[in-house]
Amino acid sequence: MGYQNETGERIQRECYVETALSFYQFAKRGTDPAKQVKPATARAICVGVTVESQLETMTNSDGYQVKRTGFPVGEIPEIVVGGIAYVKLGSTAGANVPAGTVVMSDADGFAVPYTVPTVSVTKDGAPTTAEVQAILASAITEARVQAGVMLDKGSAGDLVRINVDGDEV
Repeated sequence: MGYQNETGERIQRECYVETALSFYQFAKRGTDPAKQVKPATARAICVGVTVESQLETMTNSDGYQVKRTGFPVGEIPEIVVGGIAYVKLGSTAGANVPAGTVVMSDADGFAVPYTVPTVSVTKDGAPTTAEVQAILASAITEARVQAGVMLDKGSAGDLVRINVDGDEV
């Protein structure tokens, strides 16, 4: 696709890659949340989306320059944290996902349509205090699991534009 000058806010430059990141992948905070990022996992709270670097090559483990496909461990990544960016739809996203769909991260850090989690009460009648607390905690977290809104329609494997802020444009 080539370098895209996305119209969005970027992550601070003091943040390093903990686990290698691909282009157009959701990222989440790493072991040291202030200084590291890594690929997002299913239903993770995402920091933003990786975008292509202006640098076309990178050094591989043998010391050779190779075509850049992402950000290796220890490098400073390009991550859009607000605004519009491209993201790859995950393999389970399905076909013809419409524009306006709210997305979240799949297990590989790619976009899939957001689904509401199921919460069950273990007995008949009123839920226990612990069950109510679990439902409320889940609701608070779920708002943060929503990683953006698709601006284009697409199918599994496609690159689509999303608004990382969660607004339709």
